[in-house]
Amino acid sequence: MKTIVNFRSFVIIALITAAAVFTGRLVFSYTAIGVIILTSIVSGCLITGIILRKKNIAAYKQVTFFTAAVTSVIAVAVFLIVATNWIPKGLEDGNHDIKASIEKNYVVDGKNYVVIKNLNIDGSNVCGKMLVRVNNDKVDFYNTPIGYKVSFSGYVKVKNVLGENSEYNFSSFSSNIRYITTVEAGDIAVKYGNADLMDIIYRFVCGQLVDNLGAENGYVAYGMLSGDRYAISESIADTFSIAGVAHILAVSGLHIGFLTSLLFFLLKTLKVRKIPSFAITALVLFLYAIFAGFSPSVLRACFMCLVASAAILVGEEKDLLNSLGFAVTAILIVAPQMLFTAGMIMSTCAVFGLAVFAKPISLFLHEKLKLPKFISESLSASFGAQLGVMPVTIYYFGTIQTYSVVTNVLLMPIISTAFIAVFISVILSILPFMGFTIKVSGFFVNILVKVSAAMASLKYASITAKAGEYIFLVYPIYFV
Repeated sequence: MKTIVNFRSFVIIALITAAAVFTGRLVFSYTAIGVIILTSIVSGCLITGIILRKKNIAAYKQVTFFTAAVTSVIAVAVFLIVATNWIPKGLEDGNHDIKASIEKNYVVDGKNYVVIKNLNIDGSNVCGKMLVRVNNDKVDFYNTPIGYKVSFSGYVKVKNVLGENSEYNFSSFSSNIRYITTVEAGDIAVKYGNADLMDIIYRFVCGQLVDNLGAENGYVAYGMLSGDRYAISESIADTFSIAGVAHILAVSGLHIGFLTSLLFFLLKTLKVRKIPSFAITALVLFLYAIFAGFSPSVLRACFMCLVASAAILVGEEKDLLNSLGFAVTAILIVAPQMLFTAGMIMSTCAVFGLAVFAKPISLFLHEKLKLPKFISESLSASFGAQLGVMPVTIYYFGTIQTYSVVTNVLLMPIISTAFIAVFISVILSILPFMGFTIKVSGFFVNILVKVSAAMASLKYASITAKAGEYIFLVYPIYFV
């Protein structure tokens, strides 16, 4: 009998774990209902596994459901621990005394913002970071270096997990910003402090790019490398969003793909064997994930890349959906709260769209319309990812980027060249007199910015389209 749908273990585990984490929200808000549903999910997995075992069904299918029960319990436990301890008990909106160190200090659209960490509020050390809007009068606070210690008093807005009107503040999970305040520059006391290693790296990379490419293109290049868009102006961010290429400013599978392609080329040229090659790739991806702040998209991309590399290493066939399931499961175990962030959902859905639609679209374009293979593959990949992301963009942002498929196909060679050029030039800039290489990479970044602006300026580049949570029912239809 022909198999209509392959049994993909990690897809099943990921779906069950995600359902359990979603139930964790109910446990957090409505304990009784949540516990009943969660118990049903876990016991359902265990019972299914036992039934399969008694019927001598393939062992890997048995293991799938037993594993799903374990991952569900772990993910929900981690979610509840994080959600319960997100804000210290008793800490509420109001006037507080703050001591901390500067992590980021930047100006966007003429406004000075500071992200501070190592927080001490009213004499107690607390987790998380604080976003500070600094009103500059006669003090140029934006010149205060990263790592310096600050202290001030002011009214602090606390971002609880459960916010106003019982809405979740899950967007703060990805940034770890749990508090917000506005302070006059003259009211902030500053002391010398040493920046940690990562702060020094961030400052060096960002400084090199801004010094050589200017503020606008420099921050775009920095966003491409790190996924950190903190200093990119709203106008540039809107331009990239309308053009449908905002994904280049969030480290994802695209960036990891470029990086691993470069690594594979170098390692193959040096004739490095498979196992050492895999180990080197894993190490580089881990270090890059640290640099990118372990964002959901970079974690998902790294896990998927390593699974694919491991499959090649042991001679097994690569399966995009199963790799995606493994990556999602791993993230949900470590950081289950990311399930509710737009970045995690968009990253996952883009790959899902690619896995479901890219191949049939490519075959249609190549075999039916007789388009060259490289054009059909580029169009199908872009169109598949766009179909995957579209319901998410409609739900979160209320828009559809009309020309995103065309824009991505046109810009993909430039995006790949710009990313690799910036990546290599930043490493080379460590050497004396090699800073000029960044200016060379800036040529491609400038083209990227200009073409994106041109596409965003076209009529009907962005169409308003709004929908509620029911829009996500599209995904089961996609799968079918």
